[in-house]
Amino acid sequence: MLGRLRMSTAEALAEYDAFAQKIFSFRNRRLSLSAKFGAAALEVAVRNIVQSRGANPLMRDPKENYATGKTFVCAVTAKNQTAPRRFRGYVLDDELDLDYDKDWDKDCMIWQAARATTAAPGFFKSVSILSGSVKEEFLDAAMGYNNPIGEVLDEAGKIIDSSCKIGCVLSLGTGTREKGLNESCCDLSWCIKVICLMKNITTDSERMHDMAKNRFTDFSSTYFRFSVPEAAAKVKLGQYKKMDGLKKTTLEYLGSSVKSDIDKVINVLSNGSTEGLTIGEACCPQPQASRREAGVSSKFFTGRADILRKMSVFFKKRESGKGPRREFLLHGMGGVGKTQIALKFRQMMDSEDRFEHIFWIDSTSTATIEESYNGIAAKLFADEEGADKRMLHVLKWMDAAREDWMLVMDNCADDDMARFLPEKDKGNIIYTSRFTNMRQALPPDAIAEVNEMEERDAVTLLLRAAGEGANSRSVGLRNNGLPIVKELGCLPLAIDQAGAYVREAWPPCSLQDYLVKFRKERARMLKNGGGHYQGASRQNQAVYATFELSHKALQAIAKGKKGLAMAEAARMAIKILSAICFYHNEGILEEMVERAAENRHECDLREHNPLQSGRLSLEDLLDVDQNHTWDPRKFRSGASLLESLSLVKRDWNSLSMHVLVHSWARDRMKDADRAFFSKSARTLMYHSIPFLNTPTCVLFRRRMLPHVVVCDEVVQVRDDDEIEESSFEMRMALVASDAGWWDESIRMWKSAIRSQQLELTLDHRATLDTMVKLSEVYKSMGRWVEANNLLLEIVERRRHDLGDLHPRTHLAWNALVQLHIRIGNVKEALEVLETMLEVGAANPDLDMESVRSIMLDCQKRIAIAECMNHNGPITAPLCKSEARKREENLWTEYEKSAFAYGEDTNETLDIMSKLVMAVLEQSRGHCAEIIAKEALRRCEARFGPDHHRTAELLGHLALAYTGQLNCEQAVYWQEQSVRRLISCVGTENLDTTVATQLLNEWTILRDRHRALRKSVNKTRAWLISQGGQAKADDLGECLNMLRRGCCDGIYGHFWLYQRLGIQQPQAVEEAVEEESLILMGKQICSEITVE
Repeated sequence: MLGRLRMSTAEALAEYDAFAQKIFSFRNRRLSLSAKFGAAALEVAVRNIVQSRGANPLMRDPKENYATGKTFVCAVTAKNQTAPRRFRGYVLDDELDLDYDKDWDKDCMIWQAARATTAAPGFFKSVSILSGSVKEEFLDAAMGYNNPIGEVLDEAGKIIDSSCKIGCVLSLGTGTREKGLNESCCDLSWCIKVICLMKNITTDSERMHDMAKNRFTDFSSTYFRFSVPEAAAKVKLGQYKKMDGLKKTTLEYLGSSVKSDIDKVINVLSNGSTEGLTIGEACCPQPQASRREAGVSSKFFTGRADILRKMSVFFKKRESGKGPRREFLLHGMGGVGKTQIALKFRQMMDSEDRFEHIFWIDSTSTATIEESYNGIAAKLFADEEGADKRMLHVLKWMDAAREDWMLVMDNCADDDMARFLPEKDKGNIIYTSRFTNMRQALPPDAIAEVNEMEERDAVTLLLRAAGEGANSRSVGLRNNGLPIVKELGCLPLAIDQAGAYVREAWPPCSLQDYLVKFRKERARMLKNGGGHYQGASRQNQAVYATFELSHKALQAIAKGKKGLAMAEAARMAIKILSAICFYHNEGILEEMVERAAENRHECDLREHNPLQSGRLSLEDLLDVDQNHTWDPRKFRSGASLLESLSLVKRDWNSLSMHVLVHSWARDRMKDADRAFFSKSARTLMYHSIPFLNTPTCVLFRRRMLPHVVVCDEVVQVRDDDEIEESSFEMRMALVASDAGWWDESIRMWKSAIRSQQLELTLDHRATLDTMVKLSEVYKSMGRWVEANNLLLEIVERRRHDLGDLHPRTHLAWNALVQLHIRIGNVKEALEVLETMLEVGAANPDLDMESVRSIMLDCQKRIAIAECMNHNGPITAPLCKSEARKREENLWTEYEKSAFAYGEDTNETLDIMSKLVMAVLEQSRGHCAEIIAKEALRRCEARFGPDHHRTAELLGHLALAYTGQLNCEQAVYWQEQSVRRLISCVGTENLDTTVATQLLNEWTILRDRHRALRKSVNKTRAWLISQGGQAKADDLGECLNMLRRGCCDGIYGHFWLYQRLGIQQPQAVEEAVEEESLILMGKQICSEITVE
């Protein structure tokens, strides 16, 4: 009435009151459980209203008078109540794509639509309506569609220009109802209540309201819903006599809490105001993100039963955690389906629970392997979500795990994979590779050669991918598909592409039509493709031709042949594909686009560095809303369309593509397009990389490493603006530093400095800031001379340009002081600090207290060294309770640092050094040894054996042995520490001086112990010769007690290994299991030499 018949609200209410009395009257009641009221009275009432309005009886308005809006009502067919059908009062665009015939209701009458949408089960019987040449039974759409807000948004997305801005979305409900049970019992009345509750839940309107509310969360003045609480429970469908009471309740509701929302609606409708949300953003279908470890196999996966069977037998179930390691190779050319087989096998193993853990590694390069292990760590260590644990930690976990695990090394490009695998002979590994060299190390039963598909399976795959899975046994369809799979060389990747094209193409494309198109496209591609495809194999030529057809399908949709929203999605899809092919083909992050969009807006980079050139542009992918937040809808709609054509795969918040799609997407571009998209992709990537060092920023930079490496290789171009190029180089340097690629980081910092020097001069603030960053890298690498010289230059330039009193000059001085302290040049640090105090007195804004505090610490260190030279006391030891409290604080800092920055960074290693000293102060020498050894191992792995920090940790390990009275080991490790300190910082350095003095003292103590041991052994031999075996045994027991005393607290070592995340020795593990402190003491005592 309000829509098709164009009635006013008052007219519609009056007409409803009049015919409700007729159709819900006692005279119209029927003695039937399926229909309480006669449908004929309803049909007559509607016909009379239509006639009185002088309207055309067709539901579709032939005059196309849509000035006051377009309306539709919903009903469902009796055969399929999960998909509502829309009875429209308007004519659809001829080019609109629907899942069913858009002209199915062209002859539908208004009264028929009214009957269908009011055919509520239990009130009115269903109605038969002619749909084309077939009659269908219709019911109302109350079961799941009482609130049609989802249908409204979907329809708007199809028929309205996606760029149109929304004023408001207004939802008017018929009232809420209770959805609960007040008591629990088993009598008939309670069962009836349960049935009523189920009905209320299935017809509930609030569920769809919640969905719409979530969609418009960020637009508080766009979506509104008004529904009187409990009204649906108070007034049933046929209770028209209660209408006056319902009106009264409604007026009370409208005058209360919803008044402010009503005022907002009035403002929108009267003033045409909008929050800027467009139809495309609100109504385009949005993908539901789901996080998967490595994705799932294609839903069209077909065949390969023989290979899967062979793998299942090879990896038969066995006792958890036992060896030996089982390794299996899937070998074959690109596009033949190796990864899909591995994914399918992974799903099979998941369903059988054969392995406790199945991990997936992208083995394309070292960078992708490391990033994959970081992702595994985030899953393994759920209590530290987002932590970057690095590869070594995960490998250690695998070695120590009692469960049986499987590791899939996908796309191996190198036969030397051992350095990326756990050390112990346990676990299960699947390799996929195009290269033959991996075959040599494996027996025949551990290798599966993956060749082209069998023709029968290939045809089945084609039909499934083309949407004909239900008819895959049809002889006619199979005959039509056979020549296609032959042309495609039975290659799964090409067949999947072909099926996706047939399924998604517009206008529709049959299998016969596809074969003709494919042959023409391949001929055209080989004739006009230049050098890109001429040398490709026959199989790859087939794949490339299928890609080209899919790309043409995108272009056709982009021209508007499939509806405005779909056209917009297709344009986005083409842009996304053209940009992401310049990154690594796996794990292309949506977060990268988000960060780039918001950073470009915040820093006003769009004006200075636009991603636009003539007809080509990526700017619309990076649009932000009024809150300066990137809206992902355009990106996701384009990515969803690419996925439907099998050009990409989507995994949680990232995209991936096959390596052949990856190379094809670049190779197919014309020179001008390639120049634009390669440069734009590089710019977008670097604008996403943050300068901040927060944990999330560091983690993001590490995840970007594979893309930076690939982009740097394939995009051989620099930005015309030297300053912009220097910012890119600085971002690249940060990524390299986070990955431990120190030489590459130094190269990029130096390149950035050269670029800034050309544009800004060396004395410019930005150039000097970049030089400070370079000095920090030098410090991290232990290249003290370069760091010192660079900081001296920075200090002098700032003094000359800014003066001695400028805060930035003092920052440079402070950096120089910290460097001197770090390498033990404390006297030189004191000289700089004295200069800072002297000149800083004239500027009250400078913080001189911190300078004095650092100065005092330096003086203490010098005093300690002098005391050691005179054999004086070094420090007053802390009491054990204070030391224990300090240790707990350090453990907290350690966990935060390992979580945020990684376990082998400078920050974390500093804390581990302090932990060694904290546990030594509690006389727990063996604990100190464990921590020191683990810190030393991490340091050598990251910085190398000749680094200054490695030399320091060798000294800490020596200290740990002194805490166990093991002077032999203490002297050995201290000698190593002194030797490396002399190599790093020289003999005159304070650290070298202190270490040498300690070595001298411990050497003297070791010699005394050797003499004591010799004396004790002689005494025992003499006692035994004199028949004093008992006393000899007593003497031996005294020595054993001494040894056990040195191992005080060994029972608590189990938690220490766990806390450090390292594998505990078998002896410790067994002792904890048996809860035997004495056994542990004897085991350790037999291994420690103590005098």
